[in-house]
Amino acid sequence: MYLVHVRLCGPPGRPLPPDAHTLVLSHAQDDDGLEHVCLHPHARPDPVLGLYLIADTLDTAETKAVALCNRALLGTPELDAWSVRSAAAPLITPFYEALFDAPPVPPTAVAENGQDPLGPPRTSSGPSGGATE
Repeated sequence: MYLVHVRLCGPPGRPLPPDAHTLVLSHAQDDDGLEHVCLHPHARPDPVLGLYLIADTLDTAETKAVALCNRALLGTPELDAWSVRSAAAPLITPFYEALFDAPPVPPTAVAENGQDPLGPPRTSSGPSGGATE
């Protein structure tokens, strides 16, 4: 399954209908492989539809997402002034890049049970509670 973000472009000052995801869903066909649609109406710079599609490849998923959205835009009066600006799998790279720019996190104290933030509780018989060699 792939998540494809479809950025939509509409007339200035005209918000995307709040039920746009339902309108797109109503145009889905079995061979689209659509599992779920979510709407991000306040995404910047453009509203985004998130389509979860079952497909053999990412390219196929993106192609199916564009076809489905175009079908919905052309077949729905509330969406006829909107168009697909782009469709692509979202990248999480910006999230990880932001982590590099964040201030360092101070070391966390070990909890009373010996649990450190990245491992199992430590006991006198070893890290996992078993006998030590």
